[in-house]
Amino acid sequence: MIHRVAYVLLFAGLLGSSAFAEDVSSALNSAARNASCLIEANRIIKLSSQVQGVLAEVSVRRGDRVRKDQVVASLESEVEAAQVEALRLKADSDALIASKRAATATLRDAFERQKTLNERGAASIQQMQKSEMEYVLAAAEFEQAVLDQKLVRIDLKRAEAAFVRRSLRAPVDGVVTQVVLDPGEFADPQQMAMEIAETAVLRVELYLPLNVYPLVKVGLPATIMPEAPIGGSYPARIVSKDGQIDSASGLFQVQFELANPDGLVPGGIRCSAQFEPAVR
Repeated sequence: MIHRVAYVLLFAGLLGSSAFAEDVSSALNSAARNASCLIEANRIIKLSSQVQGVLAEVSVRRGDRVRKDQVVASLESEVEAAQVEALRLKADSDALIASKRAATATLRDAFERQKTLNERGAASIQQMQKSEMEYVLAAAEFEQAVLDQKLVRIDLKRAEAAFVRRSLRAPVDGVVTQVVLDPGEFADPQQMAMEIAETAVLRVELYLPLNVYPLVKVGLPATIMPEAPIGGSYPARIVSKDGQIDSASGLFQVQFELANPDGLVPGGIRCSAQFEPAVR
């Protein structure tokens, strides 16, 4: 009997929760029916060169779709490329180290012989000391050669990083909305070279009246329907809501995040939103 009562109470609670969720979505949909709703690019990025230089190539035009890390433009880099190649050859060469290692080994053996001869009285202390000094100097030169190669490899990494910085790469998946500089023009970190809109994820802005403010929660699901001729319906969730009401209009902004991996929905168009029941 106890189990049956518990089951009935649980079922009634679920029904109440479902009814509450329906009431919430109904109230929100009523408020959203005539609300201003706009789909925008998630971010608008003003891309500039990291270093100064003359543009050698701009490989995209307005309206082109780009992928994250795609090279969209590059500066003249012949000098930097030659420097990288020269340092790579030096970094990969072990000839000097091998020569110093062999010389050190030879002089070490010579010093050991002089030391043995001196102990037997067959060589003077001066000859042994001279041999020792030659060995010590050779060992120091070998260590210096090893250090020099390490420094060259560090210089190579620095030069490679500087060379990479002479290419402009798309920071996000998106669409080129503006190209400002052309090949042959001077690029500068302070000057925008092009503008890229992130469209793989879109931001939806919806303005709702104050009376539904307590009902709006981050994570609440909704369906976003772009205006014609785009059309269609896309699932989205609330990612933020204003912490302050606009006193003049009595409205507050709600933001949704809408996945758009195939770029089917462009930014800058109006839409409508329909909230889905979310059982608590």
